[in-house]
Amino acid sequence: MARAAAAAAAVHLPEEGGLVVDAEAHSYNGLAWATTLSTVLWWVIMDLTRLLLPGVAFDSVHRGIAAVHVAILVPWSLLAVWRVHAGLGSGMLWWALEVSTGFFVYDCVSKPVYESLLLKRHRFDWFMVAHHLATIAAMVFSALRRHIPLAVLALKGVLVSEPSTLFLNIMYILRTAGYDDTRLALANKLVFAGVFFLVRIGYGFYFVFIELAGFHGAGRYLMLGSGLALYGVSLYWLWRIYLMAKRIFFPKGRKA
Repeated sequence: MARAAAAAAAVHLPEEGGLVVDAEAHSYNGLAWATTLSTVLWWVIMDLTRLLLPGVAFDSVHRGIAAVHVAILVPWSLLAVWRVHAGLGSGMLWWALEVSTGFFVYDCVSKPVYESLLLKRHRFDWFMVAHHLATIAAMVFSALRRHIPLAVLALKGVLVSEPSTLFLNIMYILRTAGYDDTRLALANKLVFAGVFFLVRIGYGFYFVFIELAGFHGAGRYLMLGSGLALYGVSLYWLWRIYLMAKRIFFPKGRKA
């Protein structure tokens, strides 16, 4: 019995009906500073990139930075979650949450601001905002509670939604650069569709309706609500992918 309790404490697992604050989690002040610094850093990277590449369209710069975020976040999050399950510590877990939360805050604010002020586009991407707000809510709540099971679920949610985003952003960059009709663009679209279906739709269903629905700790309904919102956005994008595939394989003028 004593050995089991010691083993649980070693990986910071919660006791039945209780809440264990992880010793490696940052304080509230540390969380606020790290998240704010991350938000500012992503914004500075955006402005520096636009300054150094004045001829590149805003959308391409914005999506390029988002692709860099995915390329960093996904392996980082996978390693952080693995380290927790292996009992090697949770330090990477909290940094991943804070850096990524900062990105989603930057992305949720910067795109509407730049589009309305610089590009004079008066439109509001409700699906992007819903996706980002649901992600931010889950990540901030997990970081504030400093509870490892919550943090792991929050990062798993990002691992569900973000891998396909890398290929989505590449697709838009290739289209803007005039390479939409190339084999490279077609291959990227096919990989995007495959990753999206396997990860966001397939594993996403298991994650939301099995893992999140089966979680009974603090914040259960917030995490489940965020997961349902993310899955709703995924279903919308699944419809968009169907339309994209229909245009590729059955273009106008060609009968199915």
